[in-house]
Order: sequence, then structure tokens, then C-alpha cells
Amino acid sequence: MPRSSFYYKEIKRDYHGVKEAILSLYKKNRKRDGYRPMTFKLRQRGFHLNHKTLLKLSLIHI
Repeated sequence: MPRSSFYYKEIKRDYHGVKEAILSLYKKNRKRDGYRPMTFKLRQRGFHLNHKTLLKLSLIHI
């Protein structure tokens, strides 16, 4: 077994604040923005997420 696999620890990420920001932006823009404008607006608010992560979170919670 490789040493890196033996010592690997999965990182638990907390997206609670991001989820609230996604929902507020989604409701504010009357459900018109896709994941690309949402990614840009969240980065302006200080949340630095990958667009794929945002897409995954928005599909689950919206």
C-alpha cells in the first residue's frame, strides 16, 4: 500500500455560508442567472469557489 494512501485524510468542507449566498442571489435575480454569473458574483462577495463546485451545490439546494 502506498504511504500517501495510508495517511490520506479527506477534508470536510463547510459550505453553509455559500449555500445561503447562492439562495439569496438566486432569489434576488428572479432565477435568471446561471452558474457562470453566480460564480462571478460570489467571487465579488469574497467566496472563492470553483464553478463546478457551485454548479454541484446549486443543483442540490435549488
